[in-house]
Amino acid sequence: HTVITPRLAKKLGVVVTKDTPRLSIITANGYIKAPLVTIDRITIGSADVRNVKAVIQPLGDDLLLAGLLGMNFFEGMDLTVKQD
Repeated sequence: HTVITPRLAKKLGVVVTKDTPRLSIITANGYIKAPLVTIDRITIGSADVRNVKAVIQPLGDDLLLAGLLGMNFFEGMDLTVKQD
């Protein structure tokens, strides 16, 4: 799944309520239930994906880290990873 930090969720105006669905995930600290939301649109370069499901979860203290793109973002795309 795609993950966004609570900080980014707030910046995007995503509101989590008691009725927001939760997804059970495994973290380094064990199982948790994280809010599962839908991001209207994520655009990176020429990739433009709408209605991306994302889990809201802290990813540490690095302010530059706002999230992680999951395979649900890349669905239907050809993906090439270059190690250089």
